[in-house]
Amino acid sequence: MGNRTCRTDASTNESGFKVERATQTGGPFTQIGLTGANITTFSDSALSTQTTYYYEVLATNNVGDSSASNVSGATTFSPYTPTGLVAYWTVVRAGSRNEIEPGKSGFAHLFEHMMFRGTEAYPKEKYNAVLKQLGADHNAFTTDDYTAYHVLAPASGLEALAYSRFGMRPARNALRPAITPSRMASAINTGFLACAMAVFSKMP
Repeated sequence: MGNRTCRTDASTNESGFKVERATQTGGPFTQIGLTGANITTFSDSALSTQTTYYYEVLATNNVGDSSASNVSGATTFSPYTPTGLVAYWTVVRAGSRNEIEPGKSGFAHLFEHMMFRGTEAYPKEKYNAVLKQLGADHNAFTTDDYTAYHVLAPASGLEALAYSRFGMRPARNALRPAITPSRMASAINTGFLACAMAVFSKMP
């Protein structure tokens, strides 16, 4: 955790600058750094989170120090607590090489975009609502050999993503069976090459 201070160099005969810091706007200030001449930035590290620090700068040379600059304050951020991410990929075994009609091309890319129009169970608006609720990011691309759809979302949303893609319900009660390897395999046996999931439990 750190702060970065910036200033305008208005002095002309300094040999360097003293950087001072305090936790109250009126001080007391303690010197935390000494820069060379003509330096206009300074990085302060190893600070406490959610704390406001105040800074002032003094130009210095062999004669002595200048008066202190105006006081500038900055507050450090609260700590980030990772909850885990999931990268959810659906790879379809179809690409531009499957376009076999002479003089006709672009179907693979067209069908890629058709996916974003939704399905009967998950129309476009409903599918987008799931992604919005999860704060997910999704996209797709087409190659010669396959078409890939990918979503990056919180790990807690994995079951909701799987249901919106394959119709497998999250395990909320006995009438809604959990996602299992066999159910996933069954869903991808026809038409799908792979459905790869990588969960990062504590991504920094």
